[in-house]
Amino acid sequence: MNISSSASGGERETDLRMGKAAQGDDHRDGRRELEMNEQYPPYFRKQTWMPDEVADFFGLSKSTIYRWQQEFEDFPSSSKVGQKNQWIREDVVKYFEKNL
Repeated sequence: MNISSSASGGERETDLRMGKAAQGDDHRDGRRELEMNEQYPPYFRKQTWMPDEVADFFGLSKSTIYRWQQEFEDFPSSSKVGQKNQWIREDVVKYFEKNL
């Protein structure tokens, strides 16, 4: 699709092609969000992960995740929500990128 306007046709065309609203750059890039939805499993979009989701992310068992939590000081700590442990997704991903 080729969209342009008279005053700033090039900029507007680029903005629309990149998924940005013509009003400004503060809107989310819709293509990036779509790529994330297709590329990662559904739990990846959640802000917190349950033990089985952390284990799946690393490709390990839940018992290994709990063992790592005890053995490695820099492994992200979990928080109890009700009777379940949960990890903050961002902390787990940062640990993964830093150490593996």
